[in-house]
Amino acid sequence: MSAYFKRNCRACEQIERNKTKNQDRALALVERRAISRACILGVSKRQLLDEMHYSDLVEDVRAKLNGGVCPDCGHPFESEADLHFDHIEPPRTDHDWEREHISNIRLICACCNQAKGNKPFALYLKDREDTRISNKREGGGPTSDDGGGQGRLF
Repeated sequence: MSAYFKRNCRACEQIERNKTKNQDRALALVERRAISRACILGVSKRQLLDEMHYSDLVEDVRAKLNGGVCPDCGHPFESEADLHFDHIEPPRTDHDWEREHISNIRLICACCNQAKGNKPFALYLKDREDTRISNKREGGGPTSDDGGGQGRLF
């Protein structure tokens, strides 16, 4: 029986993996999302990246990580943990391929994604409008001072 010796220790191997992963952070985030959804759906990561066009999200993720703002509230993305992949219309079943497609996915902040939850998009928009109106009545208004009228509503 021959002994196999690794060239690097575990810590050095992890450092090498992190270097590779961090070279293209946006790609790593999209692949991580594809792996997590693939496990739920029982398909391969490649199927989601290629057939469902998740790989097309990489450029959007790069733009959002480099000074992008949430399309719902105008809040700048503070970190990659604040960047969430949201289904515009939530999947109806485990294998709802129409709603797993990239055309049904957008990038929003964690606060907006948590507020939306599993609601259909129309109901979410109605709730946002109700919140905006109640904030105006109470004199709260948007929290940002940028004059653009877009602040955190939740």
